[in-house]
Amino acid sequence: MNSPVRYLHLFFGFLFLLSSVLSPTLSVSEPSFRKAVGDYTLSYPRDHGAHPEYATEWWYFTGHLKDDSSNTLGFQLTFFRVGIQPERPTGSAWGVDSVYLAHFAITDDRTKSFRHFEDQSRGAFGEAGASQEGLSVWLKDWRAEMIGGEIILKAKSGGNSLSLVLKSSKPLTLHGQSGLSIKGERNGDASYYSSFTRLTGKGEIQLAGESIRAVSASVWMDQEFTSSSLSRETLGWDWFALQLSDGSELMLYQLRDTAGKPTKFSAGTLIHPTGETTHLSSSDFTISTLSSWTSPRSGVSYPSKWQLQVPQYKLGFTVTPTVQDQELITDSSTGVTYWEGRAEVSSVEGSPLGDAYVELVGYQRGETPTVAKK
Repeated sequence: MNSPVRYLHLFFGFLFLLSSVLSPTLSVSEPSFRKAVGDYTLSYPRDHGAHPEYATEWWYFTGHLKDDSSNTLGFQLTFFRVGIQPERPTGSAWGVDSVYLAHFAITDDRTKSFRHFEDQSRGAFGEAGASQEGLSVWLKDWRAEMIGGEIILKAKSGGNSLSLVLKSSKPLTLHGQSGLSIKGERNGDASYYSSFTRLTGKGEIQLAGESIRAVSASVWMDQEFTSSSLSRETLGWDWFALQLSDGSELMLYQLRDTAGKPTKFSAGTLIHPTGETTHLSSSDFTISTLSSWTSPRSGVSYPSKWQLQVPQYKLGFTVTPTVQDQELITDSSTGVTYWEGRAEVSSVEGSPLGDAYVELVGYQRGETPTVAKK
């Protein structure tokens, strides 16, 4: 069995290995990708597009849906671009500079069910790709595209489909230092990280064997690009995206070291109802695990309920998954087993305060999350 640290690094290694296997045009020389060191000036809408000069990039959509009967669902639609070389080879339709991988998942609160799908493509002949001019990324018939001021999402697999038209009700958020999110000690241990924290709109969803349903949506979009992997002192991360009923949002990520403790590079952003933002450092917040859940498939134990505290702003939340089993096993794409799912936000006393999405990466079979004492 791989050690916990090696597991996370295998994620990045797997992606680059996949790139090598799938592209016959590769040179044996090491590709030279640009590092995220703060020398890049972000400009939108261009920077919603692809950045092939950086090694890894993802467009991450998570959201909460309500149908006409007030049933609630959650979804995840993620596109990964993994660089093979900084420039696209010329002279061959088979030549590619990146490979593309994607994950699609749906959570149904009513039936307490979760389904997920994955796909990958080397992108030759236009099967997958991403524009460098603005948001337009696709993998076969899965797509995220910005047309005018609207973002269109489409995905379907196994009789399940999602189609949404969204518009942002708040300005784009740049995390960290004007978009530069520092993740470690080394030069370049960082990503450029931006979010639309409150995309709203309408569309349709269909679950296999059921009729098409009209839905309203509240969606969070993350985009990051980088050329670094995690340091060997970092085991994994816990990421939270809260959409609160007072019109504010809260993003927190907790990087965990090899002892399972949060590192000083953990951080977050508080987005006020006006759209103004406040950067949060690791000392500004705490994340406590209140319970855990063990997957019957992977045997991995994950945290399954949390208390989040931001004392400076007198904020305290309980975050509870709507379905415990929201684990993705992605052997046919990224090769990583992780938990990502819909959750509800309440006050510490139990009053409803909003919705959240949570991502848990780097937990290992045989390890038990530390649960806070009551």
